[in-house]
Amino acid sequence: MARTTRGSVTDKAKVLAACPPFAMPAIERALGPHVDITFVNTLVLARELMRTTENLAMVICGVHFDESRMYDLLDYARRDFPHVPFLCVRILQSEIPQISLRALAIAAESLGAIGMIDFAAMAVEKGQAAAEQNLRTAVLARLERGTARGIAS
Repeated sequence: MARTTRGSVTDKAKVLAACPPFAMPAIERALGPHVDITFVNTLVLARELMRTTENLAMVICGVHFDESRMYDLLDYARRDFPHVPFLCVRILQSEIPQISLRALAIAAESLGAIGMIDFAAMAVEKGQAAAEQNLRTAVLARLERGTARGIAS
Protein backbone atom coordinates (compact mmCIF):
# COMPACT_ATOMS: atom_id res chain seq x y z
CA MET A 1 0.00 0.00 0.00
CA ALA A 2 1.28 3.46 -0.86
CA ARG A 3 -0.45 6.62 0.21
CA THR A 4 0.72 10.11 -0.66
CA THR A 5 0.00 13.23 1.34
CA ARG A 6 0.48 16.48 -0.49
CA GLY A 7 0.16 20.05 0.66
CA SER A 8 -0.61 23.04 -1.50
CA VAL A 9 3.07 23.82 -2.09
CA THR A 10 4.63 21.69 -4.82
CA ASP A 11 8.27 22.33 -3.89
CA LYS A 12 8.14 20.49 -0.57
CA ALA A 13 10.82 17.92 0.14
CA LYS A 14 9.81 14.39 -0.88
CA VAL A 15 9.93 11.96 2.03
CA LEU A 16 9.27 8.24 1.89
CA ALA A 17 7.80 6.99 5.17
CA ALA A 18 8.20 3.21 5.44
CA CYS A 19 6.07 2.21 8.38
CA PRO A 20 3.16 0.06 9.47
CA PRO A 21 -0.31 1.61 9.10
CA PHE A 22 -0.63 2.35 12.84
CA ALA A 23 2.34 4.76 12.60
CA MET A 24 1.01 6.77 9.67
CA PRO A 25 -1.25 9.18 11.62
CA ALA A 26 1.53 10.29 13.99
CA ILE A 27 3.98 10.85 11.13
CA GLU A 28 1.28 12.63 9.14
CA ARG A 29 0.52 14.99 12.05
CA ALA A 30 4.19 15.71 12.61
CA LEU A 31 5.31 16.19 9.03
CA GLY A 32 2.31 16.42 6.69
CA PRO A 33 2.10 20.19 6.47
CA HIS A 34 5.86 20.50 5.90
CA VAL A 35 6.90 17.78 3.46
CA ASP A 36 5.44 15.71 0.64
CA ILE A 37 5.08 12.28 2.30
CA THR A 38 4.51 8.98 0.59
CA PHE A 39 3.67 6.15 2.98
CA VAL A 40 4.56 2.54 2.21
CA ASN A 41 4.19 -0.59 4.30
CA THR A 42 6.10 -3.24 2.31
CA LEU A 43 9.76 -3.61 1.45
CA VAL A 44 8.98 -4.35 -2.19
CA LEU A 45 6.99 -1.14 -2.60
CA ALA A 46 9.55 0.92 -0.68
CA ARG A 47 12.33 -0.24 -3.00
CA GLU A 48 10.20 0.46 -6.06
CA LEU A 49 9.35 3.98 -4.93
CA MET A 50 12.96 4.71 -4.03
CA ARG A 51 13.92 3.78 -7.59
CA THR A 52 11.15 5.81 -9.23
CA THR A 53 10.77 8.91 -7.04
CA GLU A 54 12.66 11.89 -8.42
CA ASN A 55 14.46 14.09 -5.91
CA LEU A 56 13.76 11.90 -2.90
CA ALA A 57 14.97 13.94 0.08
CA MET A 58 14.73 11.41 2.92
CA VAL A 59 13.54 7.99 4.01
CA ILE A 60 11.96 7.60 7.44
CA CYS A 61 11.62 3.99 8.48
CA GLY A 62 9.84 2.52 11.47
CA VAL A 63 11.42 -0.26 13.50
CA HIS A 64 8.34 -2.44 12.89
CA PHE A 65 8.19 -1.74 9.14
CA ASP A 66 7.08 -4.79 7.13
CA GLU A 67 7.52 -7.28 9.97
CA SER A 68 10.74 -5.65 11.26
CA ARG A 69 12.52 -5.25 7.90
CA MET A 70 13.94 -1.82 8.72
CA TYR A 71 17.53 -3.05 8.42
CA ASP A 72 16.79 -4.67 5.05
CA LEU A 73 15.54 -1.34 3.71
CA LEU A 74 18.45 0.50 5.30
CA ASP A 75 20.92 -1.85 3.63
CA TYR A 76 19.23 -1.34 0.25
CA ALA A 77 19.14 2.44 0.73
CA ARG A 78 22.82 2.70 1.66
CA ARG A 79 23.89 0.46 -1.21
CA ASP A 80 21.79 2.01 -3.98
CA PHE A 81 20.93 5.51 -2.66
CA PRO A 82 23.81 6.55 -0.39
CA HIS A 83 23.01 10.26 -0.81
CA VAL A 84 19.45 9.92 0.59
CA PRO A 85 19.33 10.37 4.39
CA PHE A 86 17.72 7.45 6.23
CA LEU A 87 16.15 8.06 9.65
CA CYS A 88 14.98 5.21 11.89
CA VAL A 89 12.02 5.79 14.20
CA ARG A 90 10.41 3.68 16.90
CA ILE A 91 6.72 4.58 16.96
CA LEU A 92 5.14 1.61 18.72
CA GLN A 93 5.33 1.56 22.50
CA SER A 94 6.31 -1.95 23.54
CA GLU A 95 8.28 -3.62 26.28
CA ILE A 96 11.84 -3.45 25.01
CA PRO A 97 14.75 -3.34 27.45
CA GLN A 98 16.73 -0.08 27.37
CA ILE A 99 19.88 -1.91 26.30
CA SER A 100 18.02 -3.40 23.32
CA LEU A 101 16.80 0.07 22.30
CA ARG A 102 20.36 1.35 22.47
CA ALA A 103 21.53 -1.63 20.40
CA LEU A 104 18.89 -0.80 17.74
CA ALA A 105 20.22 2.75 17.51
CA ILE A 106 23.89 1.70 17.41
CA ALA A 107 23.19 -0.88 14.71
CA ALA A 108 21.15 1.55 12.61
CA GLU A 109 23.79 4.25 12.79
CA SER A 110 26.64 1.83 12.10
CA LEU A 111 24.77 0.65 9.00
CA GLY A 112 24.46 4.23 7.75
CA ALA A 113 21.29 5.71 9.22
CA ILE A 114 21.55 9.37 10.18
CA GLY A 115 19.96 8.58 13.52
CA MET A 116 17.27 6.86 15.53
CA ILE A 117 14.39 8.66 17.20
CA ASP A 118 12.49 6.92 19.98
CA PHE A 119 9.14 8.57 19.30
CA ALA A 120 7.33 6.05 21.52
CA ALA A 121 9.40 6.83 24.62
CA MET A 122 9.05 10.56 24.12
CA ALA A 123 5.28 10.24 23.68
CA VAL A 124 5.05 8.39 27.00
CA GLU A 125 7.46 10.73 28.77
CA LYS A 126 6.42 14.14 27.43
CA GLY A 127 3.22 13.55 25.46
CA GLN A 128 2.22 12.92 21.87
CA ALA A 129 2.49 16.57 20.84
CA ALA A 130 6.07 16.81 22.15
CA ALA A 131 7.01 13.60 20.33
CA GLU A 132 5.56 14.93 17.09
CA GLN A 133 7.39 18.24 17.56
CA ASN A 134 10.67 16.40 18.20
CA LEU A 135 10.27 14.36 15.01
CA ARG A 136 9.29 17.45 13.00
CA THR A 137 12.24 19.47 14.30
CA ALA A 138 14.74 16.68 13.63
CA VAL A 139 13.50 15.97 10.10
CA LEU A 140 13.20 19.61 9.03
CA ALA A 141 16.62 20.48 10.47
CA ARG A 142 18.17 17.56 8.61
CA LEU A 143 16.49 18.52 5.36
CA GLU A 144 17.75 22.09 5.75
CA ARG A 145 21.32 20.90 6.36
CA GLY A 146 21.47 19.02 3.09
CA THR A 147 24.26 16.48 3.19
CA ALA A 148 25.49 17.03 6.76
CA ARG A 149 25.14 13.90 8.95
CA GLY A 150 23.61 13.31 12.33
CA ILE A 151 20.37 13.64 14.21
CA ALA A 152 20.25 13.49 17.98
CA SER A 153 17.32 11.58 19.39
